[in-house]
Amino acid sequence: MKKNISIICLIICTIAFAAAGQNDIPLSPSSGGSSVQTLALQNGDILFSTTNSLVSNIVRVGTSGPISHVAIVTDMLTQNSAAPLIFVVESVSPKVRKLLFEDYSKDATVIVAFRHPNATNAQRASIVAWLNKQAEMGVSYNLWAALLAAPKFNYLQKLHLVDFGKTKGTFCSKLVIDAYKEVGIDLGRLSPGQNWDPNSLATLQWFDDLNYVGHIKYTP
Repeated sequence: MKKNISIICLIICTIAFAAAGQNDIPLSPSSGGSSVQTLALQNGDILFSTTNSLVSNIVRVGTSGPISHVAIVTDMLTQNSAAPLIFVVESVSPKVRKLLFEDYSKDATVIVAFRHPNATNAQRASIVAWLNKQAEMGVSYNLWAALLAAPKFNYLQKLHLVDFGKTKGTFCSKLVIDAYKEVGIDLGRLSPGQNWDPNSLATLQWFDDLNYVGHIKYTP
């Protein structure tokens, strides 16, 4: 109990100092991007997002970036109406879950979609099947592993407050990397062994490993 309180206090202090100098500008379609409808999405597309919640702010401060979460589109079911039913799989506390895009996007202020340029239809189908299985099994969420993936929280391990080697479960960006690794696509190839946070994962667009699809949601 005392250890958990100490960790929380350290995190709060980190946020307070970092927030003072942080220019928190959300991802914006006005900077050369474009707003698109959900019909533009495909299975396997990676969704980067952020909200106004406390957890989102902690992640953004810890990673010095504008986004705090990442998930994957898994199923697009055609209906009689124009808009399909879209499902998303994500890793959040307490476990990996599958939910409707409508519910996933409810609290988000920004949602940006990216797509792997070389993923085949067969690979995307395998990614979806693997993710659905993770959700069915209810793979646990690992808060400490998620925190340690953020550069500004690495000191938790150095202070021996958290032993990363003994942690189990997954977190949002690790789930995405593992899903693609299952079909032979190594999103982490540029930095093997790195614990990728959502903002680090977004930088893959610079190396053409991810292509920008568009902004699904943007709140100025």
